[in-house]
Amino acid sequence: MKTKAMIVGLLLLLPLTAVAQEVDVKVVRYGANLYEVVGRDLFLKTEYCFEGSEQADIILKLDGDGSQMQFKKSGNSCEIQMVYGRGQMEPGEYDFNVSRDDEGWYGIDELDFAFKTTGCYSFAENVAAKIIMDEEGRGRLALLSEDEECKIEGVYGKAELKIVAE
Repeated sequence: MKTKAMIVGLLLLLPLTAVAQEVDVKVVRYGANLYEVVGRDLFLKTEYCFEGSEQADIILKLDGDGSQMQFKKSGNSCEIQMVYGRGQMEPGEYDFNVSRDDEGWYGIDELDFAFKTTGCYSFAENVAAKIIMDEEGRGRLALLSEDEECKIEGVYGKAELKIVAE
């Protein structure tokens, strides 16, 4: 059985052109508190952000105290709790406790990693899980106490946003 040490760490830099610590991007609401940044393999996790389900133009604001996204059309702002960027795991079997972060998303409780899944519907909270990854980066997530198994579409880790002026 592999351990946590086999997970590849992740720190992504999002190269965006901007003079200040603000940049315009488009997002699509992916879940109740999850927005996908259009054209990038990044997801923004929010809390109590109930802004639209269609593609939206936002101003991404970064500062030392945190990050926010402001919707241009409504003017509403939401605090960004976590930024997930595409990561990877070494092939093998892993045992972790996971919890449902959002629709189709399950996070590893003791790490800043999450799995984008297909076919998992459980509202799991800190349940034992087996994660099986193959050489091509595909995997399966088995929620042991829920007797549920689903496909892992992607492994995502905590990413850091940086605005880089050109």
